[in-house]
Amino acid sequence: NGESEICLDAAASRLGVERRRIYDIVNVLESVGIVVRKAKNRYTWYGKSKLEPTLAALKKEALADQSLKKTSLDTNSKN
Repeated sequence: NGESEICLDAAASRLGVERRRIYDIVNVLESVGIVVRKAKNRYTWYGKSKLEPTLAALKKEALADQSLKKTSLDTNSKN
């Protein structure tokens, strides 16, 4: 299924970087569904399997928001 568990402390130690840098990267990966938080310092890696649906949902939301703004601007320009 392509899922695996990641311990952020172990990843930081293995890569020889500050834990804070790992969290910076994980925040981005979590925002697009590549990883999901399971517990403190523990994440499940989904990889690209959830990326496409997440990006499609973000695009749909952005287009809806853009449409609302356009409608609002059109209404305001008529007044």
